[in-house]
Amino acid sequence: MLEDAAVAAALDEVCVSDEAAATLEVRIAERLGDAQRSRLAALAVGPLIETAEQARALARDFAEALARRRQQRAMENARRAAASAGSDDEKVAAAQEMIALRRGGSGTARR
Repeated sequence: MLEDAAVAAALDEVCVSDEAAATLEVRIAERLGDAQRSRLAALAVGPLIETAEQARALARDFAEALARRRQQRAMENARRAAASAGSDDEKVAAAQEMIALRRGGSGTARR
């Protein structure tokens, strides 16, 4: 049994999840501190990497999971901005931001 309850709970979640490892790790890592993330990574990810190709695939999955999470956060922020927009110009700008994000862009960072 692990002494750290948060790491134990996260490891349990990793073991029963059907999500891709990188996606799951990004979501779980947000709840843990640096030392806990390091411990979880050693327990959950270490055994998955035996070859250079496996390491590249894991890194690619992790990068894709981070990009998806960033996209989700940007969309959430755009939704909040649209909901709180006061003027018509602000509403139009927020709607344009959401359209750009849905098309796979990065919204204002792309302009």
